[in-house]
Amino acid sequence: MRYWNRIWESIERQKENEAQPAEEGNASLPTIWLLGKTGAGKSSFIKLLTGIPEIEIGNGYEPCTRHSCLFKFPADEPVAQFVDTAGIGMEKFDPADGIASQTGPGNAIIAVVRIDDPVVGDLCAVIRNIRKLRRRIRIIVVHSRADETTDSEYREQLRNANHRSIELAAGQRLPQVEMGLNDQAVADNSRKRILDLLEDELPLVAFLMEREERSTVERAKFSQVRSRVARRSLEAGTAAAIPIVGIPAEVAVQARMLIELSRQYDVPMSREVLVGMGSALGAGIVAGRAVGMIARQAGTLIPIVGQTAGPAIAGVTGFASTFAMGRASGYYFHQLKAGTPPDRNEIRRLYRSALRNAQHSYKSGR
Repeated sequence: MRYWNRIWESIERQKENEAQPAEEGNASLPTIWLLGKTGAGKSSFIKLLTGIPEIEIGNGYEPCTRHSCLFKFPADEPVAQFVDTAGIGMEKFDPADGIASQTGPGNAIIAVVRIDDPVVGDLCAVIRNIRKLRRRIRIIVVHSRADETTDSEYREQLRNANHRSIELAAGQRLPQVEMGLNDQAVADNSRKRILDLLEDELPLVAFLMEREERSTVERAKFSQVRSRVARRSLEAGTAAAIPIVGIPAEVAVQARMLIELSRQYDVPMSREVLVGMGSALGAGIVAGRAVGMIARQAGTLIPIVGQTAGPAIAGVTGFASTFAMGRASGYYFHQLKAGTPPDRNEIRRLYRSALRNAQHSYKSGR
């Protein structure tokens, strides 16, 4: 019960301080840098991926420097952020230093180039500079306006020529995808190909932006809160990696998440509700969770190795276990509200499945 007592103590403290404005939690959001000339289709890529209308994307941009704009998604509970850089060749601006300073999980570059652009030298120069500073950062090439060249053989020649130039600048083979927007069917097909590629190349970003299946009433309800759970999980992962203060900070994030979810599901949070959820999850899962927190924090204090491996492991487990708790508690609260006893086998299955998927995506994003 020690673990759940910590959660409940944090819940009580946060409830007592509800009159004060809540501080925005600290989360290391995956950052996607969009590179390309003006008119290459960077904003169109964001619109296609997020499903947000173009006018709303424009309103959601925040200037992060005079040379680039930041777009967080979703706006209320962001789980990822896109940096739309100034059009390459239009200004004397090299984003390499800014990209090198971003070291959080899931960071990547999306190079957007018109499939019929005959001059990609400026883009290649920027990528070459970035590679000198961040050798391992992932780069994905999006060939835009692919549907405007109807001759498939000619389109392939254009795409291959540009792609070879970009790969030479990067010094390695790069994944690529075509993007077309002329009609809804073409756009839908492009979005599917992009999401499939992200799942392979940027699993953390794909996991965070995943849309929950709505095959049941319970799944449909969780889909409404999934981005909030993902956001709190990122906060927990960030907090867990900090030596000494990681455990209380991580617990505080989890407590905040449970308070928010209980309100979303209209289930009053009480000690009995929390104990019932712990009982439904089972002693094995809870005990493993408590022991894991202690072991991970000990690992962050080990000299040399702990400075790298310890915080990384703590971040992965903090993120994954918080998401798993959010998924399981969503099911638990839904059943309580419906007046149906929670199925212990189902709540444990949901927890383990969410834990496994979240661990895989976060590890792959490092």
